Amino acid sequence: MKHLRALFLALTLAALLIGCGTPNQPEETTGATTDGTKVVSSVDELLTAIAPDTEILLEEGEYLLSEAGDYGQQSTNPYYEWKDLGLGEYELQLQNLKNLTIRGSGSDFTTLSTDPRYANVLSLSDCENVNVEAVTLGHTNMAEACEGGVLRLERCQEITLDGVELYGCGSLGLHTFQCQDVTLMGSSIYECSVGGVSLCDTTNVDIHDCSIHSIGKETEARYLVEVIGGENISVSNCELSDNITDGLISVNDGSNVVFRENRFAANQVNYDSFDFQSEVILDNNTFEDNQVGSWYAANSLTAKDGEGKAVVFDEEQEEEPTEVTPGVAVPVSTGEQKEVCVSTVDEFLQALAPDTCIILEGELFDFSTASEYGTGKGEYYKWVDNFDGPGLVISNVSNMTIMAEGEDRTAHTLSAMPRYADVLTFQNCSAITLSGFTAGHTKEKGSCTGGVLLFENCEDVLVENCGLFGCGTEGVNGRFSRNTQVVNSEIYECSISGIELTQCENVAISGTLIRDIGDEYGARNFFRFYDNKNVTLDGEALPGSYHGN
Repeated sequence: MKHLRALFLALTLAALLIGCGTPNQPEETTGATTDGTKVVSSVDELLTAIAPDTEILLEEGEYLLSEAGDYGQQSTNPYYEWKDLGLGEYELQLQNLKNLTIRGSGSDFTTLSTDPRYANVLSLSDCENVNVEAVTLGHTNMAEACEGGVLRLERCQEITLDGVELYGCGSLGLHTFQCQDVTLMGSSIYECSVGGVSLCDTTNVDIHDCSIHSIGKETEARYLVEVIGGENISVSNCELSDNITDGLISVNDGSNVVFRENRFAANQVNYDSFDFQSEVILDNNTFEDNQVGSWYAANSLTAKDGEGKAVVFDEEQEEEPTEVTPGVAVPVSTGEQKEVCVSTVDEFLQALAPDTCIILEGELFDFSTASEYGTGKGEYYKWVDNFDGPGLVISNVSNMTIMAEGEDRTAHTLSAMPRYADVLTFQNCSAITLSGFTAGHTKEKGSCTGGVLLFENCEDVLVENCGLFGCGTEGVNGRFSRNTQVVNSEIYECSISGIELTQCENVAISGTLIRDIGDEYGARNFFRFYDNKNVTLDGEALPGSYHGN
């Protein structure tokens, strides 16, 4: 009986020890498998879990890829590698995967990010049936712009992106190359520097119920959606709003490309909204409060609606050119203006505003002497960094005059020091008068690559009684602008041309002397024109495309 009792006690103690495990040892959960799903909570666990026929659940948190234990090293997992971009930067590339799902715990709670500015946040190559869900992807929040995008797909098929957030400073939100069967739904792309979506040689794309917003806020973007070869591409029920871009949509060599029931709102388009080199259907879309230079590029096809009818916008109707008398300026002011006298660059910058007449009283306004030169930013101006220094850009101003009183226009000069900057750039402005002053770079003939006056997407511009000198490349440069007059002025010692125009309408040049154009590399042209409409010189018509003197 004693032996039986001892045996019973021993078996009981053994059972307790087996059931309880080692005292004070925590239960492992990270990297665990639950119902066939691998649950991870760190970058290294995520990389270890990457494999075909796998579902990965990311717990809440930020997964900074550049902090991976093997970052930049040879991977032991054949399904990913660190792609060497040079300069110590690496990009995570998933490859040769089939049937993989990466699911976050919600885009507000789970983020995949990376530090390198030249790297895509995530790149997929030669993958099939991959799903990315409920996660945010982007570069770490740094002030400098990125060269790499957010998500790149190369030679992939059956890719689904559901409830993802793709944010800048990545250059492109989604970039595909030689892919097929790509779906982007219920997602957002925002704060990218170059564009929203770029599809290259990609077929069967369905983008629906998405938002593309805040693109190009710091550096102007190209397009919101760009198609460079592909077929069966549909963008529907999306909101494209509050972006600053050169254009909205570009389609080059596409087939069966359809934009249906999308809302385009509050976008600032610097040049042409649509550039279609292939047939495109624009069906039942809405356009609200957009600032548009023109709707279609000069060589663009016109889109059709769902019934095959041409989609024409009211703003595309041609205006009757203003009747002008050579040597006589037609006023462009649209109403009363408040007069502000300025003697310094800081006063000049502070005075920039709509419905304002700025009277120059100082002799020299050297923009490089501004107290916040290159760093300050006003409601109607900003500094754009050029190769060798900041250039002043005035934007979104209407009914403004900059003038000097008196007969001697050389008594007041606007000047820029950087050789790559235009002296004054106007973007998206209207009813602008410049009168009675001189403008140019510090006089070093033949060494500048920036011009004197640049007008981009402007209308109703008058340059009267001004002296525009080199070493600026062009005296007046107009791009995608309408109703411009250059009257009784002098353009001289510029290195490339006196006046250059690109896709402008209704330009009248009269009573103006253009002289001493060219540099040590040889003579250039007084005029360089590209695809313009209704250009006259002292009342005589000039060709819309023309290089000559």
